[in-house]
Amino acid sequence: MSRKRRATFIRLQMIIALALLSAALAPHPAHAWTYKLVHDFCSDSCYDGKLPAGGLIADPAGNLYGATLLGGVEEAGTIFELTYDSEKGVWGEKVLYNFCAECDEGGGPRGRLVLDMAGNLYGTTPGGGTRGDGTVFRLSPNGSGKRWSLTRLYDFCTHDSSCPDGKNPDGALTYAGQDSGELYDGVSPLFGTTGFGGKGHAGTVFSLTPIAHKWSFDLLYTFCRDSGCKNGSSPEGLLAEENGDLIVAAERGGTLDGGAILALPAIGGKRERGATALYRFCHRNLCRDGAHPIGIARDAADNLFGSTYEGGTKIKRSRCRDGCGTLYQLAPDGTRTQLYNFCSEKFCADGAFPDGALTVNAAGSLFGLTQAGGNTAIRQLGYGTAFEFTGGTLTTLYKFCSLSNCTDGASPQGPLVMDASGNLFGETVGGGAHNGGTVFELSP
Repeated sequence: MSRKRRATFIRLQMIIALALLSAALAPHPAHAWTYKLVHDFCSDSCYDGKLPAGGLIADPAGNLYGATLLGGVEEAGTIFELTYDSEKGVWGEKVLYNFCAECDEGGGPRGRLVLDMAGNLYGTTPGGGTRGDGTVFRLSPNGSGKRWSLTRLYDFCTHDSSCPDGKNPDGALTYAGQDSGELYDGVSPLFGTTGFGGKGHAGTVFSLTPIAHKWSFDLLYTFCRDSGCKNGSSPEGLLAEENGDLIVAAERGGTLDGGAILALPAIGGKRERGATALYRFCHRNLCRDGAHPIGIARDAADNLFGSTYEGGTKIKRSRCRDGCGTLYQLAPDGTRTQLYNFCSEKFCADGAFPDGALTVNAAGSLFGLTQAGGNTAIRQLGYGTAFEFTGGTLTTLYKFCSLSNCTDGASPQGPLVMDASGNLFGETVGGGAHNGGTVFELSP
């Protein structure tokens, strides 16, 4: 997370705290989709985790897995599982692992997890490891699944104090086939990014491949080694294609520091791959084409879709100084289309500051989240939305902090996950009965 996004996040948390004092007076608007609270964090002295972020994943049985930044026995974050009891009609949460900030394993896991065919989970921590600069880990269940053991697959910045391999990974791992819903096979490469480190000091792209019971690390790209960081910096999204090519969303750098979308081709025998900029944001005056891309997704026709955290056409009375964000499409021929400008409705009722990769269904509809906007009954910026974009129209599916004291959650983050019935599951880092964040379900 960049310093600017982190500052915005802190500001949003302050807004959420104020909202808890006044949201009880707000009307409860009707919504086309049905909201259901799946889990309310901090209901057990935060031993169940606090501040879920990065998004959820689902296994073939419909169980959900995720990570929390804080909470747990050691107050350093958790990995959790949510299982639905069809007889009782309720979800139950189980903490699979408690992190320890003062241990080599680090703490504060973030980014969506990866699940393999054997039931192992993979993720990253921004700290921990031999030098405290971050790790990639695997969690493995024992035969009964009651205890999980952690294995560090890689420690960043261990071979050189200048950290040419990168430092502080805070994004999701990915693999070829993930966007089509396939589980990780456990033998092909895992790909990831670091927010800092590398010879350009602006992040890296890497791969980890299991070879003979060990994991081989390869540096694939270093950001900001080119003049003026024209190919971007601070990666915030990664998509692995079946042929091994990678698509990267770089939040910063490019034109006027607006970020860029890059293609990293799979070239055998080269340790570090070259990059081709598919698009550099802020090409238009005042960044009307968007700024700071977050996440990347692909549809069946090979179109790329994403959102920018800021930029776009600024609407009068907008609460966003640098624009409230956009939705865009990149066609296979390189044509870019602006799909939507957030805060197009009065008081940003349609949302502001989109966060996380978009989810694309079989019909080509886009689903996503915004950190702010939505419920503007108190005429503040709002506490976030879930939305659908289809046929050129954006529909707000839910406005968070619509219930008294924001018990339905506030400031959703990370991508949504859709089940076979079209239900959407996601997380909020704020709100809930104990202000520890929530997991929610939206049903059409």
